[in-house]
Amino acid sequence: MISSPQKRNNYCKEFKIAITDYLIGCSIRWHRHYIKCKKDGYFTDYLPNLKEVEEIEKSNTQETVYGYKPFPYHAIMFNLAYINESQGSIIELIDILWKEIINEWKTTKSANWACDTIFTKQYEKQVDKSMRFELTIPNQLELQHFIELAISISKKTIYNNDKYIYLLNSMDEGSVLQYDTQSPDIRPKKAAIIVGGNILSRGLTIENLSVTVFARSQVMSLGDTNLQMCRWFGHKKSSIDLQTVYMQSHSQELFQSISEADKELRSQFRYHIFNNIPNKCLLLSLFNSPLFQSTSPSKMRNSGRGEQSYSGITVDMVQHMHADGFLDNNKLLEKYLIDLKSRQVGESAHNRATVYRNVPPDEFVLFFLSLKFSDEALNISPKKYLDYIDKWKKMRHSPLPTFNIAVFDAYKDGSLRERARKFKGVPKDFKTIDEFKKAALKSLAPFRGGKSDPSKSSKYCGDFLVDFPESYHEANYTKKNLRREKGHPILIMFYRLNANYIGKFKDKQKYFQKGDTYFIDVDKKFPLITFSIATPLGGPVFETKINNGVLDIVKANNFDCVNFIESLNKLVD
Repeated sequence: MISSPQKRNNYCKEFKIAITDYLIGCSIRWHRHYIKCKKDGYFTDYLPNLKEVEEIEKSNTQETVYGYKPFPYHAIMFNLAYINESQGSIIELIDILWKEIINEWKTTKSANWACDTIFTKQYEKQVDKSMRFELTIPNQLELQHFIELAISISKKTIYNNDKYIYLLNSMDEGSVLQYDTQSPDIRPKKAAIIVGGNILSRGLTIENLSVTVFARSQVMSLGDTNLQMCRWFGHKKSSIDLQTVYMQSHSQELFQSISEADKELRSQFRYHIFNNIPNKCLLLSLFNSPLFQSTSPSKMRNSGRGEQSYSGITVDMVQHMHADGFLDNNKLLEKYLIDLKSRQVGESAHNRATVYRNVPPDEFVLFFLSLKFSDEALNISPKKYLDYIDKWKKMRHSPLPTFNIAVFDAYKDGSLRERARKFKGVPKDFKTIDEFKKAALKSLAPFRGGKSDPSKSSKYCGDFLVDFPESYHEANYTKKNLRREKGHPILIMFYRLNANYIGKFKDKQKYFQKGDTYFIDVDKKFPLITFSIATPLGGPVFETKINNGVLDIVKANNFDCVNFIESLNKLVD
């Protein structure tokens, strides 16, 4: 491939584009610095020369010997292979591509940019990219001088080496980047082309890495390691428009999946902080996917398998009062149902809910997204679930099911359903109404209904199967671990609840009163909306991992924080 121009054109086009991005980005970075220096009284009537751009700061200062702040570093990295033996061939290939790029630059410059070359195309793309970040860049002729400087510095041979491309690996001949030395010869060049090897996995810093060509794959991808790896791709917000990464689609999916897992972990931290849970009492779930494991097997030796994403499980919105505007949800639901009822009649189901089958998915998505629930809700939110649905749509081997909706309406007399808060893991022997209310405030258990009492004549397996006929409930009532199977519709259950109802205390119904944290000062018939979603098997699977040792302590201490901390310390010891 290296010796064949045709093959290079077919397979190395993105490499050439990346090198062009590197040169244009470097010229923009240095032009911006030049403008800052000009405001400080330097380079007022001329452009900086090669030596002035290469100047480094004096010892223990942030200025060059001439008084201006040194021009920043700029770098491109080719991370194409882990095997050291392949690095020489990669350097040879980049050298050939570099010469082709320089020839295109000469053509571009001689035509005053009035031609169709890789530089004119990438400049226009850079203009659009910078505009997206509300930044501007100079015109082509203003950048021309700085592109020449970037080419000259990039092409300089490395100190004590006959090559101009840095090779970073774990072998003796690999270069070491010494940004902290006061020797201008030993310091990395202000514009550097770098080929990566093993050493890139070991916390190496490349100053102002702006363009990365990443084509490596891993036998086992680890979430924590790859999250650190993403820092290779540039993380300076002030120059975000100069950051470019070229990678394969599977790597893009991997990093996106890790990013979503990281976002979910941050969401859990926020929840614990907002609810004043002591930091030693945090219980967190680490999410995996088919693309990566959270961390190395040795670190996960105490972990057990948790729930698998939304596939085959039912999840409940348990933070329905935590978002601003949640009182608007009833109006939004009413409006959606009016539109839905104009096309189909809902079916009464088990004297509990009205079921609408095979609802139009696009209309439902718009309505669902309009609901006032926090995107960062712990268990589920409309946005989280619809993101999951988007991933499902992309699966080729498992088509997206249809949608059923169940609305658990008010009782026939018009009063709202009063589903009590369930106190999981909290002692039930409340002595005072204040203890009862306090426990209710901490409770995050769902309002979803479960199996009917065995003494009842009609058997009911639970709300997550409310759209199934009575014959199904009768036949499956005694079975354990029921769930919606592959091919069943997705069921979204909406509940209209009395917002202030807590439950029965000493055989009397109790409500939040004015002054209580969650009291809602509205007409008592104004419903509070919450929802649950039952998903059949067949969707994307993202495992969670549970630390079995910690989980056992939590269960043994019944969520008693003091005993939990003491036991946790023993486990750590």
